[in-house]
Amino acid sequence: MTAFESHRELSRPTAARVNWHAIDIAFGALDDTVKKGTPSRTSDSDDKLSDDDREAVRRAFEIAKEEFSKTVGGVSRMMRYAIGGMVLALVLSVASGALLQFTPWAGLISVASLDVLFGLVHQAIGLARDQAMLELIPSRYVLALALCSTKRELKSLQARFLDETTSLRKRAR
Repeated sequence: MTAFESHRELSRPTAARVNWHAIDIAFGALDDTVKKGTPSRTSDSDDKLSDDDREAVRRAFEIAKEEFSKTVGGVSRMMRYAIGGMVLALVLSVASGALLQFTPWAGLISVASLDVLFGLVHQAIGLARDQAMLELIPSRYVLALALCSTKRELKSLQARFLDETTSLRKRAR
C-alpha cells in the first residue's frame, strides 16, 4: 500500500464505528427505486432524472451523511482524549525534566512521556483525517447530486460513492 492509499482509508477504530449496513440498505433501496422509472423511447441510462429519483438519491446520501455524523461524534470524543493525553504527557515530561537534577529516574520518565506524546500526536493526526473524511465525503456527493441531470450521471455518481466508501471500509474488517 502506498502512502497515498493509506490516506484514503479510515483508521480501524473509526471504520468499525460506522454503520455500513445502514448505508448498504439505503443504496440497495435506491437501486430498486431508480430502476423502476417510467419507460420511454430513449434508453434508460439517458432518461432525464425525475424529481422522485433525485429525492430518493438525496435521501440515500442523507442517510450516509447521518451515519457518518454519528461516527464523527465518537471520533471527536477520541480526539479530546488524545489531546488530553498529549497535554498530560507534555506536563509530565517537563516536570520530570525539572526533577532530573535530583534523581536519575526522572530522565527515564521524561523519555517515556515523550514517547507517549509522539504516539498520541500520530493518533490525533489520524483521528483528524478520519473526521475530515467523514464530514466531507457525503457532503461532496450531495452537492454533486445537484449537478446530475440524467440517470447515467446518477449511476456514475452512485458508483463513485460506493467505490470510495468501499475503500474506506477495508479496515473495518
